[in-house]
Amino acid sequence: MDKLLAVPDNAAFPPGQAPTVPRTPCVCRPEDRWDGGPFFTYATRRGRTDIVAEWLREPHGIPDTPGSSTKKSWVLSGEGADLHSLLQSWFFFGLAAEFFDLNRPQPWGAADPKLARFLGDLISVDADGRTYLDASPILQKFSEPWEAVVQDWLQLADDGTLQHRLEHWARVLRFTYNMLSNLLSRFSSFDHAVFYSCCALGDYLVSAIQILLHQVQIARPRIPLRRPKLDPIWKMRYLHPGGDVERRMLADGWCLADIQRIRDMNVGLHLTHFLCHIQKDKPETSEQHQDCNSDTCKRWQIDKATYRTRHTDQCHGCSMLVVDQLEVTRVLQSGRYPVLRVDISPGPQSSVTAIGIEQVDKDVPYIALSHASL
Repeated sequence: MDKLLAVPDNAAFPPGQAPTVPRTPCVCRPEDRWDGGPFFTYATRRGRTDIVAEWLREPHGIPDTPGSSTKKSWVLSGEGADLHSLLQSWFFFGLAAEFFDLNRPQPWGAADPKLARFLGDLISVDADGRTYLDASPILQKFSEPWEAVVQDWLQLADDGTLQHRLEHWARVLRFTYNMLSNLLSRFSSFDHAVFYSCCALGDYLVSAIQILLHQVQIARPRIPLRRPKLDPIWKMRYLHPGGDVERRMLADGWCLADIQRIRDMNVGLHLTHFLCHIQKDKPETSEQHQDCNSDTCKRWQIDKATYRTRHTDQCHGCSMLVVDQLEVTRVLQSGRYPVLRVDISPGPQSSVTAIGIEQVDKDVPYIALSHASL
């Protein structure tokens, strides 16, 4: 999921806690390479309409491949490479080419240098000759400022073709979402990075369309555009119980209850991916949550009877850190705003030693934190 599913710059993390995000290998075989033809009928051209559920074929004009009806459900141990190659070609390279208007009514990949250059830029090669996906060209196209792309969309609006484009892209993305979801329900042994790199691209394009459409309507409020229906949640089973992501998080010191909170959030794949790569301060203490479950953290440090912080049974020699609520009230009643002053002990094993209250002043720098939960 290199570049597309990314975490913030390592500088945003404490020393030693920056996560390592695995790169996504390019598994697309030469015979499956995207050919620049119509997006929906790629499986027909490859002779593999058996991977397309019947309820998805007719609405999208996907004719059956002669003889494909004899194919049964695949056993990934036997045809995994085949399926992963088709998946990546169609729903990563093909989807990107479709969004950038590089596909045509007839396949033309080998003869078109623009398409070949675009597809080539989506692949990087390391020192050992291994190939990986690289979504930098896609991200650069939509990196802020957005003015150039917005101007292109305004031109499409003036030509009267933007609404058609939006509806087409929405149809393509809904088909991609339904295909990926259906394939995931039929085959459980997908390569995690290969599968979710396709989901990440869909998730990113949905966000890009929504942001660009908002910018266009700000620039031209009177443009009569209908917002297309887009599937906002592409995380699917990214954080499913017992999966690789959950096992890694538990090893990094996460509590099952916190993992379940992320799982229950109505957020997209990118935010889920980011949250799952936040490492705990002390991953070596993961055994402290061994008695926790998905409903309750046994080390929850709030006394629910009084809603006051408390220490766990394992704490020894710790002093209670509290905020002087009377002082907070006094500052508020004076018409000023209170800020917390946190004193931290020096050294590699730094810890909070005291919490005080000060009034906001123009010469007092502070960081504002929201109490709202993610």
